Amino acid sequence: ILEDDLAAHEQGQEMPAPLEIMRAQETEMPAGISVHYVGFQRDYLQGSQITKRVITSSVNQLQLDLPIALSDTAARRLVRKLMDNAWTARTSYRFRAGIEQVKLDPSDVVKVRVNGAYHMMRITKLDFGTPGILQCEGVAERVTLLPVIEGETAADKEASPIYEEGDEQPAPDEIPA
Repeated sequence: ILEDDLAAHEQGQEMPAPLEIMRAQETEMPAGISVHYVGFQRDYLQGSQITKRVITSSVNQLQLDLPIALSDTAARRLVRKLMDNAWTARTSYRFRAGIEQVKLDPSDVVKVRVNGAYHMMRITKLDFGTPGILQCEGVAERVTLLPVIEGETAADKEASPIYEEGDEQPAPDEIPA
């Protein structure tokens, strides 16, 4: 989205800033995240993966209890992606666009150009105002959120789903009811 498509406003009204950029305080961010899951590689016993941010003044801990079966590698990848995403999404955006951007949906990743700089963001909220003004909110996004897992090679990380090719996955008939 180019700068010319931003700062939509009603005729006679003051033109808003093309892009508002906000940043959450470090103390609001997670210092650690733990994920608890069903470890199908260990006879469906509970598994746990933890990641911590080493340099931060935050003390917040986030714990997720997932009722799904995961391999240890998939859970480790997930917890690291959650931490990376939380800190990346620390930067949030707000902008107003014209009706020509009506094709946008929440969860779309867009690149917005303002003052020659590009801002990659995931749309989180859209409000249709009058007359034909689209109010958008989003958070910073890195398309390459692929944390390094010990023993992985670049080829192992080509795709970024939780389960990747080569990961051991439970067969549907192995998952307990």
